[in-house]
Amino acid sequence: MAETFYNTFTKSHDATSAGAIATLKNHASERGETVMKEIGLTMAGQKSDQLTQEMVDAADKVVWFPTPYMPSYVTKSYKAELWDVADPHYEENRTIEIDRAVRDEIKKRIEKLIDEN
Repeated sequence: MAETFYNTFTKSHDATSAGAIATLKNHASERGETVMKEIGLTMAGQKSDQLTQEMVDAADKVVWFPTPYMPSYVTKSYKAELWDVADPHYEENRTIEIDRAVRDEIKKRIEKLIDEN
């Protein structure tokens, strides 16, 4: 979602996304795509890549979400900023409302990030 918001709002392809444990090798989550379509955006073509040290090294900024699986090369990087936003994938009682709330929070944070830069 963050990649889609950033690239849409900046009309760029500067943002990429990856996961500490990428489990959806070929596409973004179905529920994530559903809630993005509700606001006229699509994550079609995005896939879940495995995060690497090389990605962090090449990035200007790394935004990460709470997970016990995040490698130390992210958590200790001066480029990294922790956003306390839940990952719906790990929510025990996951509902579409949780996905919507996460979408809205990520959108708000991306808008702020763009405004600050």
